Amino acid sequence: MPWITVTTGPHRDPEMPSRLAEAVAAAVASPADLAPSDVVVLVQVATAASGPGAMVAMSGRVRGDSVEESIRVAVREAVAGQLGLDPDLVSHVRL
Repeated sequence: MPWITVTTGPHRDPEMPSRLAEAVAAAVASPADLAPSDVVVLVQVATAASGPGAMVAMSGRVRGDSVEESIRVAVREAVAGQLGLDPDLVSHVRL
């Protein structure tokens, strides 16, 4: 079961964290061969940030290199899409 934490800058939309968590879970589920309900996504909204972007930290069982790369790309695209960011502004680390 992957555990993913997404840290974003401040947002005024109170629904954003839920939408983002659902989008990331769905993005991970397909390449990881899981159901979205098997993916734990925690969204942390920073109260202050100096610029646009998001940080994604992922832990859990490491899958093969191609699957890990597919997950990384899918997560970055999902976060960027939900937050209106360029995917290059979404950092991803594997713990």
